[in-house]
Amino acid sequence: PEEWAPSRGDHILITGGAKGIGFKLAKRLVGTGAHLTLVGRSTPDEDVQSWLASHAKNAEYVTADATDREAMQAIAATHGPFTAFVHSAGVLADGPLGEVPAEQGYLARSVKLEGWLVGLDACGDELYRAVALGSWAGRFGNRHQADYAAANGLLSAAIHAHGGGNQTCASVVEFGPWTSSEMVTTIPTAMRNAMRNEGVDFVGDEAGLDAIMRALGGAPGTQQVLTAGRRISQSTLRRRLYETVTLSSHPFLDGHRVNGEPVLPFAYVIDGFLRVLKGSSLDA
Repeated sequence: PEEWAPSRGDHILITGGAKGIGFKLAKRLVGTGAHLTLVGRSTPDEDVQSWLASHAKNAEYVTADATDREAMQAIAATHGPFTAFVHSAGVLADGPLGEVPAEQGYLARSVKLEGWLVGLDACGDELYRAVALGSWAGRFGNRHQADYAAANGLLSAAIHAHGGGNQTCASVVEFGPWTSSEMVTTIPTAMRNAMRNEGVDFVGDEAGLDAIMRALGGAPGTQQVLTAGRRISQSTLRRRLYETVTLSSHPFLDGHRVNGEPVLPFAYVIDGFLRVLKGSSLDA
């Protein structure tokens, strides 16, 4: 779809709106004349507070947990009705399996999935557009991010299966690492280059925000899973192995007979595949 062009009549709810992608999106949307309600668990930093003060006519911030159903319903009753919902809240739970505290892993999953479901429910029947920010980790997995990957996998699966209701266009955008994020800036350059070589796309601000706006531009009643963030390298490799098999050249066949006829064991076929993969006996 084309990018969505909100109007002054639109009221947009953004969870995770005090930082990161949520706040970057708010800065793009505020110029459209739409009214923004940003929700987050923490107090905004000074830069965000200053921005909010300068855009008080079109933007407001409410401190709340996106998974708190009563709190989100109260926000909708007080600041709604909302015509668009962007769920950008997220929590990391990185670490090797068995070392991440269970409650931290649960929080990562809950913020993604429950935050989405609670937000949809709070917005109610006036909602026409809803987008969740996912991660390529939910589709491809990632070392030391089992809980985070599971959280994003659950989010995408829920949207793919249930959408956002009959009149709501619901979608998820599965991003790769966002270039300007705090997480990416801590990755050494050599590691970033290695990730790029493996097919990981680092998402710039403008390209990422464009993808969100396109996701918001879908037709009501549809659901989509838009993937942006990892290229899957493809290659076609042809190798051939020619081999003449006889009892004299392969005497072990004498011990592999069915109804008296020598039969090539499947294990030997597998051995042939391995020899081809190693590059030996090619086209010979």
